[in-house]
Amino acid sequence: MSLAIVGMIAVPERLAIGSDSTVFVQLSNTAATAATDVALNTLLPSGVSFVSGTIDGGSCVAAGTTVNCTVASLAANTQATAELLLRVNSAGANVVSSTVSSSAADPYESNNTASVTLVALTNADLNLSAVGSRIEVNRQGTARFTVLNQGNGDAKNVILTGSVPDGMTLVAITDVSLCAISGSAFSCTFPEILANDSRSVTVIVTAAVAGSYDVTAGVTGDVIDADSTDNAATATVDVVSGGGGGGCTMSPNAGFDVGLLGLLAAGLAGLTMRRRRGA
Repeated sequence: MSLAIVGMIAVPERLAIGSDSTVFVQLSNTAATAATDVALNTLLPSGVSFVSGTIDGGSCVAAGTTVNCTVASLAANTQATAELLLRVNSAGANVVSSTVSSSAADPYESNNTASVTLVALTNADLNLSAVGSRIEVNRQGTARFTVLNQGNGDAKNVILTGSVPDGMTLVAITDVSLCAISGSAFSCTFPEILANDSRSVTVIVTAAVAGSYDVTAGVTGDVIDADSTDNAATATVDVVSGGGGGGCTMSPNAGFDVGLLGLLAAGLAGLTMRRRRGA
């Protein structure tokens, strides 16, 4: 006897909290003899509840967080499909796992287990804004991105991704526990952003050539976003050439002011008289 779960899918996999999804689990008996007392046990996470279920040639009942589907006999080289209607009550990722067994030992137990993830979406509304900076060539500047959840629900698994353009170097990024850089790209993952709350990230950059550089980013999450048009933003970093030292300059084409010569002569005469009186 050799049983296996050859397929497990959910339709849909991403859905609003309080909605239902149908999980299809396909069993197969690849042996030359029938498998008897076949049992498909499906473990539900705390955020998922059982609504109803069927299986070809058998029945399904729930006991706490486990759905037990049984088939008296599954003929050789045949398949059976279980359909489980599940309700998602908890935001975020909810992993549903199934295991098949029978009264006989299975020599290949590695293919007896499978899982699917139901992602419950919240009524959040993500907004991304950006602020750039002005720096000198080869100096470090910043591009600051702020993710705001302006919706009524908490945003789960919020991911900010972005990159710097050619000619600009990505030096570092704040909040290294949640963010990472890879070459010219960066990404940050926030497990949760509460309603009316925000998270900010500062990207540190530099450039060797003067110019205007656009650092772009976008944000996604396990949300039903009311307005996705504000999920991208650009921070412009202006890089300018470094300034020189102080001092005076004279234009060779400037005219000579005769009045200045008179002021200089009067000053020298006053200085001479003061010296004579002091002698």
